[in-house]
Amino acid sequence: MNFQQLKKIEEEWFNTQHWYSDQELLEIFPEATEALKERGKQLCREWKILKKKIDERLSEIAKTKDDWFTKWFRVEIVNTFLGSRYREVNKEIKKLLRQFKLLNKPEEKEPDRIEHWQIELAKSRRFEDLIEVSRSGFAKCPFHKEKHASFYTRGGFGYCFSCGKHVDIISFVQETQNLSFPEAVKYLI
Repeated sequence: MNFQQLKKIEEEWFNTQHWYSDQELLEIFPEATEALKERGKQLCREWKILKKKIDERLSEIAKTKDDWFTKWFRVEIVNTFLGSRYREVNKEIKKLLRQFKLLNKPEEKEPDRIEHWQIELAKSRRFEDLIEVSRSGFAKCPFHKEKHASFYTRGGFGYCFSCGKHVDIISFVQETQNLSFPEAVKYLI
């Protein structure tokens, strides 16, 4: 038997396997629910610590009197070392959220009730996902008409240097999409 034949046999075997969905696995192993909740708590704690560290580092960088290249380079270092883990944690939290949505039946949940971790996850979204933002963090302000970008975004917050509007990501969605707070949080998740 040559390599090609073995590869074909392996592919046939792989295609005949039944792969369980997250919902099927949770039905088979209902005891995993508590483990998922505990993992969610751990991830939220880690997310908060990472967010605090990133904010501290970026604030230190902003206070320095270094040239723009040095500041940019230091920001990229923070992004590489802390930002990569921050994005991994966000990804894992989103996966857990999908699994929890499978666990909770719609009739058991209150329609507008949101949890603290949902708010934290919504706050972790970036303006770049919602509007066109330049590499330097500037966008055209959605709250007034303008020719040049004056709306600065960073770390889930935005500030317009022209009209003085200051918003976080949730209030931004509330105002631009005309949604209530719970609706805005669900929109961002």
